[in-house]
Amino acid sequence: MQQERMSASKYSKDLQCRSLHRLKRERPGDTSQISKVMFPHEVTKVLAAISSSTVPPDSKRPRLHSVPSTQSEKMGLKLSGRIPHMVLEECLKCTENGDKLGVLSRLREFFGEHLSVLSADSQFYCAKLLIQIASSSRIVTITNTCLLYALHICKSADMKQNIWDEIVTLMADDKDKKETGVFHRPAVYASLLALFEWALSEGLKIGQYIQEMNCMAEESVRSTDQNNRIAAINLFVTCLLKSKEQCSIQEFLWLEKLLSTMAEDRDSRVRIAAVKGLSAMATSGRLLSFSLYQQVKNLCENSSKIVRKEALYILKAFADYRPEMEVIGRNGAKLRLVDDAFAAVCHAINDVEVTVRAIAARLLGDFKQVSDSFLDQTLDKKLLNAMRMSKTRDGASKKPQAYGSRRRRSQATSEWSTGKKLGEDAPVERFDEEQASIISSGACGAFVTALEDEFMIVRQAGVYSLGQLAADRPFLAAAALDHLADMFNDEIEQVRLDAVRALTPLVVHGILQKEQLDTILTVLDDALPDSREALCVLLSRSTLGTPDCLRYVVKALLNCMRRFPIDRQSIFKCMSDLGRRHATFVQLLSDELLELHPVFDITEPAVDDQFYLAKLILILNAASAHDPICSLLPAFAVRHYKFLRCSMPLLVPTIEAFSDDSTSSTNNLSINKKLAEAGERTRALLERTYEMMQEASQSRSYQQRMIEKRLLIKDMNALCEGDEGVAGTAQLLSYLLKILTQCELTVKILSCGDDLQTALNAADEGLRLLECVGSNFSSVDKVMLATLEEFRFQLSILRLAALFDMKPGAYTNAAQLVEAEMIRFRERCQSLVVSPSQSTTEVLIGIERLFAATQAKKFISGSSLTALFQSHAVLLQKKFTSLGSISIKWAEIVEPSETPNEPLRFVVGLPLGISINILLHNFSKNDIFQFRIKTDYPDRSSILFCPRESEFKEISAQTYRLLCKVLVQADNLWSDSARVRFGCVLKSQQFMDVIPPLGSGFTRSSCIPLAESPFSNKQAAMEVLIQPIQAKASC
Repeated sequence: MQQERMSASKYSKDLQCRSLHRLKRERPGDTSQISKVMFPHEVTKVLAAISSSTVPPDSKRPRLHSVPSTQSEKMGLKLSGRIPHMVLEECLKCTENGDKLGVLSRLREFFGEHLSVLSADSQFYCAKLLIQIASSSRIVTITNTCLLYALHICKSADMKQNIWDEIVTLMADDKDKKETGVFHRPAVYASLLALFEWALSEGLKIGQYIQEMNCMAEESVRSTDQNNRIAAINLFVTCLLKSKEQCSIQEFLWLEKLLSTMAEDRDSRVRIAAVKGLSAMATSGRLLSFSLYQQVKNLCENSSKIVRKEALYILKAFADYRPEMEVIGRNGAKLRLVDDAFAAVCHAINDVEVTVRAIAARLLGDFKQVSDSFLDQTLDKKLLNAMRMSKTRDGASKKPQAYGSRRRRSQATSEWSTGKKLGEDAPVERFDEEQASIISSGACGAFVTALEDEFMIVRQAGVYSLGQLAADRPFLAAAALDHLADMFNDEIEQVRLDAVRALTPLVVHGILQKEQLDTILTVLDDALPDSREALCVLLSRSTLGTPDCLRYVVKALLNCMRRFPIDRQSIFKCMSDLGRRHATFVQLLSDELLELHPVFDITEPAVDDQFYLAKLILILNAASAHDPICSLLPAFAVRHYKFLRCSMPLLVPTIEAFSDDSTSSTNNLSINKKLAEAGERTRALLERTYEMMQEASQSRSYQQRMIEKRLLIKDMNALCEGDEGVAGTAQLLSYLLKILTQCELTVKILSCGDDLQTALNAADEGLRLLECVGSNFSSVDKVMLATLEEFRFQLSILRLAALFDMKPGAYTNAAQLVEAEMIRFRERCQSLVVSPSQSTTEVLIGIERLFAATQAKKFISGSSLTALFQSHAVLLQKKFTSLGSISIKWAEIVEPSETPNEPLRFVVGLPLGISINILLHNFSKNDIFQFRIKTDYPDRSSILFCPRESEFKEISAQTYRLLCKVLVQADNLWSDSARVRFGCVLKSQQFMDVIPPLGSGFTRSSCIPLAESPFSNKQAAMEVLIQPIQAKASC
């Protein structure tokens, strides 16, 4: 009894687990797992929906994924582990024998275990087997399943024309059999058409079967099965897009009429396919018939959201190609087509679907030819007089309107009497605005509705479109200022940033008043540095209304600099531009800004006071544009001007009143000429230095060569510190000199038979320098890159030679190791499309001769390899084309700016996030993927932290800002606080060593340090004091 109870309880628990597992698998998010255990006829439905969907041919379909073995065991599935083509061969035999259950079980096994993980070698063979099964089987479900499996394999494989011809031939072998031929079975037309439609989209030739596919598609269009109609539509559209030059006008009109008819189909999936086909035709370069315009406009009210989205795109295409066409709009009003389409898109802002509203809001910004009266209506939810029936298409203004015209029109549309006109308050008959308007009430205030939407994507699209339309329309820009300024208070930081950037080009068309500044200046309290920097750019281009507004802005900027010291440079730049644009206002505020007393002299402020410098930059820029300010400045301000003119020439311009008489008149005229002359002299200096490097490399005496190279390295370091424009080139030349030194040192030691370990260390140091050059510099020409590869090849071979001499019998595969280096060098030269130099070519020929001479011994001595480089040393190229344009990548750690005195304490075993703000200069898009932050702990352990891609933001050309939190963790309790070092590095594109460095302790570094400035080689790093503590026990 007890055993029976135990077995019964065990059985009940098993049932509960199975039921719970079934419920877990049937969750909406686990549909991919459900599909793995479907039967073939159920899989056919899923794959048919995927393949016959109206996704354009160039978009990616969802990929089928196999279930891992561990997950399959949990689900109770047992994988057979058989080879996929063996499963299909058994399935083909079952098909020939008429074993339906055997076919279905093997197809299920192939789908669950092999379909999504087929190797490239077995893909085409499996596709051919599936076609054979489809042709042999008389069961529609099996045929459709096999064809769809074959389609999935073709999409994931690199299909060639010859393979496709073989697949088509297999399907066409039995086309004469009307009962069993695949081409004569209407039930499988959808799968066949999907397969041939994919082939056409991939550019494969169908040849003689195109006419048969067209007949099949024409028959499928009249079918009652929606899958057949969808497949036929997709085939017709693909044929048109791939052969649009050969397509006649009659064929285009026939397909257009067919799609317009199918767009009214009872099935929403067919309507989606038809409308997407019309959208593809509209964007193919050929104009759709004007008769379709009203139908497309009505499709914007369709029940399917995808149909509504595609209809909006087609309306935009009509507006682009036929903007001046006259149409009959609402209530019989005659309108321009672009205005009517714009009104329809405005009405879509009120759609129930978020994606439709976002697309409509985005498309509004692309209507560049819309009339001004319609743009006015987008910012007012109340119907304006210009939108009433009294205003027709001829009365709508097409010209840019003057500033203030919108305010006059809005006053004229008021329902209240202004008292300025006789009989203005006379009673009139009430009328229905809907019956008297040329635009629907839902389209009024489209931008207001978009900016007030609850979803971020709609608000972002509205901000973008409003900024685009107002950029070249001053009247709209003045009206949009308030609306975009209100978006500065949005809860999403990206929306706030987009609003600031959209408003920046518009502020030149209006004047900012105190009420608008109250909203705009709130961005200076934003925690996001990009938003604050964008607002400084906006303020630098704006025009303020009164001196009080300027006082208000200056106070806000100083408070921002007090709270965020890292914004100092952007605030200085903003102050500079504000001073030049508001010189007369600054004259009224100069005494207040400098805190001057009307009677007594004040103490001279310190030059290192950042707040005083900000105000002085504002005043000096105003003085450069307004001379009377110069007489109001105290003597210390004049002295400070001369200091700032030297230290900050880009922020403080020349003031003639404070300059010497002899140079004041010619200073501004000759500055560009002096800069050009200085650039030419620097270029000549670099060219001369490069020539001296070549001469030093060709000197006969080894000692003389070393002395000359050391002197040149010293000169390059001095030049790097003195001129930022050539710092990158100077550092590269310094690296080249060091690499040349290491190459010569290695050859010298190996040829003399001295300490081989020293030679090995010299070669390793040269390879390390080459890695730094390859990662830290940009804009290097291909010829110099090829020269660097030759140095890399020389050092690699010399490194092998040192190892061969250190342990002569240890490397029985010496020839293979040398050959691997040769193959790597040749592949790199081919990728650069540069041929090796003559000396390197002679070395390659000499190595091949060594291979032939030592083929029987299978041994290569290191001395024989060294002798090749003694007679054929690698030299620098005669010309350095990219000289002077090379830039070095460097990182500027903005925050934290200094090491805190108090340690950061965190619980042992739990991570601590340390906020970091880094500016990456001279970086490309590919470089940010290689950027890492190296964390060095006191116990000499290191961790590379990889930031997310979304944490990098491009703020200017080749400059990125990284805002992230670096994770720090300690597994043990520390007795005291200690410093953790964070260094900026690049992940090395290191070449895998062909052999382990047995004779050397050298290990190739996985990261390359980044400099903290273009003038120095010091790594950009910072230190933070941390202390792991024990978690407090809870009561």
